[in-house]
Amino acid sequence: MSQVDKLSKSSLIVIPVKALDKAKSRLESLLTQDEKQGLILAMLQDVTKTIIKTGTESDLYLLSKDQKIVNYAESHTLGHIRETHDGLNCSIQDATYWAMDEGYNEMLVIPSDLPLITETDISRLLSTRNKQIVVLSPSKDGGTNAFLRRPPDIIKSRYGKYSFNKHMELAKSAGCDINVVKSYTLAFDIDTLQDLSIYASKGFSNCSGRYIKLNNLDTKLDDIYLI
Repeated sequence: MSQVDKLSKSSLIVIPVKALDKAKSRLESLLTQDEKQGLILAMLQDVTKTIIKTGTESDLYLLSKDQKIVNYAESHTLGHIRETHDGLNCSIQDATYWAMDEGYNEMLVIPSDLPLITETDISRLLSTRNKQIVVLSPSKDGGTNAFLRRPPDIIKSRYGKYSFNKHMELAKSAGCDINVVKSYTLAFDIDTLQDLSIYASKGFSNCSGRYIKLNNLDTKLDDIYLI
């Protein structure tokens, strides 16, 4: 098989990571900047570890302008796409252009804040073999927590409020196949202190759970929520 043939059949997974000092601002009323950034990196580690454990042949890239994320990608032998825009949709569009130029025939976007994500979730998202398809997994508030496109430019991204319905409408208009993957472990992201409290109350032993315990974030949360 030639390199061109190989590239034309390859799969790309992209994890966007916002600049750490600006990300998860709703957690800053309780967490220090260092605590918040450490939690973000712990969640990212949970997501990347889970993807790698599936044994997928998809290439895994982080999309970010933050130097700490670039360093993380390099130290974990992951690819990195440098983000050139502040808006997520513009950044995803740039990554899509890059994916098409590189010859990828599908692109899966997964957030970095899904500490409960499982190998089964990843396998379900990547299991379809339709030539033209959009695979979506909704978040708990009507957003989109997983977004696969084959080919990568079949529709544009419309992240934001109620993005799941927006992506559904775009996919229907494009006339492609649609697969919706519903999963609590894909839907549960950590955006608010209440999300963090719910997660901390379960005592998970993954990277995020250990980080919460080691840094006594559960104790801090106990001041405002019953854990």
